[in-house]
Amino acid sequence: MQEISYTTADKVTIYGSWIASQVKGRANTKSPVVILLHDYGLDRRDWGIFIPDLVQQGYHVLAIDLRGHGKSTDGGKRLSGEYSPETTSYLLQSGYLDVQAALEWIKRRKDTNIKQISLVGVGLGADLTYSCARKFRAAITTSVAISPSFSALTETKFTDSAPRAILFCASTGDASGSSMLAVESLANFSDDPKKVVIYQSAAHGLAMFYKHPEIKQEILAWLKH
Repeated sequence: MQEISYTTADKVTIYGSWIASQVKGRANTKSPVVILLHDYGLDRRDWGIFIPDLVQQGYHVLAIDLRGHGKSTDGGKRLSGEYSPETTSYLLQSGYLDVQAALEWIKRRKDTNIKQISLVGVGLGADLTYSCARKFRAAITTSVAISPSFSALTETKFTDSAPRAILFCASTGDASGSSMLAVESLANFSDDPKKVVIYQSAAHGLAMFYKHPEIKQEILAWLKH
């Protein structure tokens, strides 16, 4: 695991963890990459439950601290951690710059297959995943949005294209109360191939990996599209 950093177009320093695939026989080859986007109030460390599975399957992984979270800063300030509409709206409208700069960082490396870059996000990170899959459709091969909300449509400004090759996951009793309905709506605004998977529980975001460990295989299978 290597800590990396890069600067976005609006001069925000983003920190992340780069975990290179160590699959035997794939040394010195260009491997596919998965970018992981955490939920609001969390950080890249929360992805520890899934990173080993991705690396074992031959993916390089870039888990970032979104602006205002973890070690990433925004003008020297960090988000308070309070769930306020103002801060979540800011992240939904500006977070795409964090992903855009991540894509540029990945493309500068010699060990990455830039024709196979995927996004996986949970909660607010899932909303960003959906909007970035639209804005950077040519650069992102596949996407996975876990427990997204309607904010992916209402808070972002990207209406130029629909995402493709996107997997939506939600639970029936999500505490947020809308993820199951949101994935159905978001799927309607997505191009094929697409898939919606609904789990019978109240799990939200990363909790899905603990409550429904089978979600790992669902995601890994989808990333091969």
